[in-house]
Amino acid sequence: KAIRRQRQMCIRDRLEELQSKEDRRLLHQLLARELTPREADVLRRRYGLDGHLPQTQRQVAAHYGISRSYVSRIEKKALHKLEEALRDRR
Repeated sequence: KAIRRQRQMCIRDRLEELQSKEDRRLLHQLLARELTPREADVLRRRYGLDGHLPQTQRQVAAHYGISRSYVSRIEKKALHKLEEALRDRR
């Protein structure tokens, strides 16, 4: 479980450190191809992508009318999907 948490932190760090246009383009492609619209939107809101300001899980939960813990599960699942997609690209 600790290894999985560490991998999730790595992908989170990568999301927060996107600098180049190429990185952002790749991220947009992965969000569209690998995630459901809700999963992609949760990550956009949580990490401040596409012009959004970063939001807390509670703020995202309020937007969707769901619990904070459910937002957390959506976020973790989406990060795992992105991690798998990035691993497959190597």
